[in-house]
Amino acid sequence: MDKHTFIYSEIPMYSSVLGWILQQSSSYQSNYFSLNKVCYEAEERNDPWDNHSDDPNDWSHAFIKDVEDENLSNDFTWLNKFVDSFKCNTIFGLSYGSWAKVSSWDNNLNQIVIQPNDKMFDLFYELYERRSVNPEQLLENIKMHVHDHKQDNKIYNERMMNEVYPNALEYAKRGELEFWQLQYCFHHKGLTVPGIKEKENIKNKIRSDIFGTNFTYNNNTIVIEDLFNIELKELCKKLNIVYNDTMKIEHNKFLDYANLFIGGN
Repeated sequence: MDKHTFIYSEIPMYSSVLGWILQQSSSYQSNYFSLNKVCYEAEERNDPWDNHSDDPNDWSHAFIKDVEDENLSNDFTWLNKFVDSFKCNTIFGLSYGSWAKVSSWDNNLNQIVIQPNDKMFDLFYELYERRSVNPEQLLENIKMHVHDHKQDNKIYNERMMNEVYPNALEYAKRGELEFWQLQYCFHHKGLTVPGIKEKENIKNKIRSDIFGTNFTYNNNTIVIEDLFNIELKELCKKLNIVYNDTMKIEHNKFLDYANLFIGGN
């Protein structure tokens, strides 16, 4: 019997990497994952597998709102309705967004959780956190953050614009702003934008916060400990889906991209 599959990664970005690889199976007819070829071929600090959308009506916004709401930490109503709406055998998950649910999601679907390790954190940090941010991108990033994670909350937006934006803008004008400086304020309880000299301290803070969170899963959940070394055929057997060589090709693309930024070790 076919089962839908949900993927969550405790380090951001990897849900969509693995989702894109597995989506190559003929067992799935959905298209929640993609690879941005232009981004991939540019070989710059960016995430070519990011499946978050700027479209305000995209499913990802409702997903983030539900899974990040601590008031819904034991409520799976929205997620269950979302899965019930699928018209074909589906694999889904989101590249970014934390998980505030404190109990396991007991739905009749395959669940995959990707646990953190040092190498996966290093790649995430190099691709995502180390991106340079210019003045125009700064405003876009704040607006996107407020919309995606705070649903355009006016009070929160005022705090961002009054307390974060001015200082960050000065760094951006001098070419001294990277995304980790904003993320420190967005998701790691930072009250002010840190300077470049604080890079290692903030990196350790971000790492500690990520490694300190745990996705609550049930006994049937498939746990991935290292996405760099994964037995795709065995995983397909566990999911009861068809394996094909395209999946290996796409996994090799991921390994090649990672090698550009953190090397092959």
